Amino acid sequence: MTNETTSPRRVPDRLERPADGRVIAGVARGLANRLDVPVGAIRAGFVVTALLGGPGIAAYIAGILLMPSHNQSKAPAVAWVERTFDGASPDRRT
Repeated sequence: MTNETTSPRRVPDRLERPADGRVIAGVARGLANRLDVPVGAIRAGFVVTALLGGPGIAAYIAGILLMPSHNQSKAPAVAWVERTFDGASPDRRT
């Protein structure tokens, strides 16, 4: 028999790095929460691909830059682009 009284986990509305459950920067936990998969599987994927030549390291760094933290509205890369270009499109810069 299974226990039917447990409520299903709520999948977050957006991909973000949560404050709790972080080991380094929360990328694996954020992906696991959003995809509703075990965080260990995501972490193992990062480690294996990092050991196989480095794409796991690049993917993790991309996650840090492209996923906002739980208390941020924008990803760090998006915020940097907006600060750098001050809202102007690249073709209008001088």
